[in-house]
Amino acid sequence: MADIVDDLAKLARYGQSVEDSQTETVDLGTIAKAAWATADVDNGSLSIESSVEVTADPERLERLFINAFTFGAHNGATETTVTVTDTGFAITDDGAPTGNTDPASYFEYGSAIPDAEAGLTLPNLRMLAETHGWETTLDTSYQDGIRIVISGVGTRKQ
Repeated sequence: MADIVDDLAKLARYGQSVEDSQTETVDLGTIAKAAWATADVDNGSLSIESSVEVTADPERLERLFINAFTFGAHNGATETTVTVTDTGFAITDDGAPTGNTDPASYFEYGSAIPDAEAGLTLPNLRMLAETHGWETTLDTSYQDGIRIVISGVGTRKQ
């Protein structure tokens, strides 16, 4: 229960649009690794395929990754990969694929996919992306697990 209250407090704090004064240029891989160290992922592994710089609120970006990694752990993932795309980045894991479940339901508050503990992680992830002006989708063509695609992100290769 305390975790839910904490998540709701963070949602209220982080739910407002990111102001330019709150952003800085950060290394995507560094933020992902910091989030991995904080997330409850048990014995999973993280791979960062390439590194880019993004302009973001570092705290909210780290929280976005924590939500993705926590979701993956609850969804049976043992391997998670962060990759750079043409329009942003993707977080891919080897957990249970979406199957016939409507992908939009993963991002709805109140849905308990895959379980009640993980029910807020993807809606919160989407909200954190939206505060940056980014879009979030599930790649339904990926059938070896879950691929969360964050697009509309300005990236700079290092």
